[in-house]
Amino acid sequence: MEERYKVITKHVATCHATVDKFINQYSNCCSEGCAYCCIQPIEIVDVEELPITDFIDNKMDDETKRKVRINVASWADYFNEFYNDVGDPEAVNKAFRELVDRDKVPCPFLIDNKCSIYPVRPLGCRAHVMRDTPNLCRQDGLREAPEEIKQIRDAFLMELTKIPPTSLRYLPVALAVPLGLGMIFKPHRIPRLS
Repeated sequence: MEERYKVITKHVATCHATVDKFINQYSNCCSEGCAYCCIQPIEIVDVEELPITDFIDNKMDDETKRKVRINVASWADYFNEFYNDVGDPEAVNKAFRELVDRDKVPCPFLIDNKCSIYPVRPLGCRAHVMRDTPNLCRQDGLREAPEEIKQIRDAFLMELTKIPPTSLRYLPVALAVPLGLGMIFKPHRIPRLS
């Protein structure tokens, strides 16, 4: 198990570093403290859980962990009330994303308008780059990155899924147990990627 952990964390770190290298070549209006894109359900590939959990366990201070736990528990309450896992999974996800955007429910790892797991943030966050103005993000928190950025994200999503089995989960759902909150999310389908 220890060897698999090392393989996975190295694979994720390599993918993330390479994504950062590509993304940094593009102009970007995003800056620290601008968190409009954090008001949406953040999805992660399950292999990304390991480095995030390691960061939480070994690098996140106790006060930030306390705030994150409170936020994840609150996010779970929202999820458990509003997530309707009936019908086509893509339509279910789209409907939930729209609810979160409408209700302005932030990522539970957003603390004082900053990402508390920024060094190990998932691919979806790394590859969410906008070129024009943050004001447009404020108006539409679900707007997509430019096409060439989406192509980079999609290519690295395929790279992350090379260590099977892989699935896509919401960030707070994936990390509730490592945060010591237990199984606080109601049962729901988890899309398999490989």
